[in-house]
This record gives sequence, structure tokens and C-alpha cells, in this order.
Amino acid sequence: MTKTSNPGPVDTGRFGSIRVAVWENQSQDGRTYHSLDLERSYRDKDGAWQSQNLSLRANEIAKIRGALDQVYADLHLLPALQRSSATEEPMDASD
Repeated sequence: MTKTSNPGPVDTGRFGSIRVAVWENQSQDGRTYHSLDLERSYRDKDGAWQSQNLSLRANEIAKIRGALDQVYADLHLLPALQRSSATEEPMDASD
């Protein structure tokens, strides 16, 4: 796996504290593929900027998106459903 000689990413984006860089790579057999670098920036307890990095292949995006969608639903939708079911009147066995 060898990166092309491009000086930088082919595309970048920023979404709040998340930065995404898309890199074009070339395999040993000459095929082009893309990888992504994700970077999350944050301030630590002392106020200094820190970052966390994660590198992915483009074919992993759908898997990660699915996992994140599920976690988001669990964290945000499930509590709302639990609250609404707690306020509903219990069903009578004759209903």
C-alpha cells in the first residue's frame, strides 16, 4: 500500500470539532482507492488543544455510519420512548 505523490488530501471537510481528509491511494497492482483520516479536536482540562485521529478505508464508512446511527438512536431515542411508555396508562387485560 503506497500513497500517491499528491501533496495533500483530495478533499477535506469540517463538521464542528471533526475534520475529515480524503486521500487517494494506489495499490501495488495500480488500482486507486481512497482512505479517510478523521480528527477530533478538543480542549483538555488545562485548556490546551488536543486531537484524536482515526484512519479508515472508504469501504468502512457504511459500517461505521450504521454503528453510529444505532448508538445515536439508543442514546437519544430510547430514553424518549421509555419516558413516553412510562406515562401511558397500563392496558387492561380485557382490552
